[in-house]
Amino acid sequence: APFRGLPLGTWCSYVGSIAPVQGVVSKGADMKVSAYHSTNKSDPDVYHDHDDCPTGKQIPAYNRASGTGGYRRCEQCIAKG
Repeated sequence: APFRGLPLGTWCSYVGSIAPVQGVVSKGADMKVSAYHSTNKSDPDVYHDHDDCPTGKQIPAYNRASGTGGYRRCEQCIAKG
């Protein structure tokens, strides 16, 4: 390893100071994810495919299911691309 012997903090500082590697998403960036929807009948009949969708983030883990559920895509996810 080229940085053997350096303290962990030095390694982290060094890695944090270089340009992002292609394909690596920086912290805070929204990411497209596998489709998911809510199983709660009182929630909107839509599916989500972005990890930072405001509506999708409100779905508790116990109500979250994989896939589209046969629903249309969330307008907020559409706007994100």
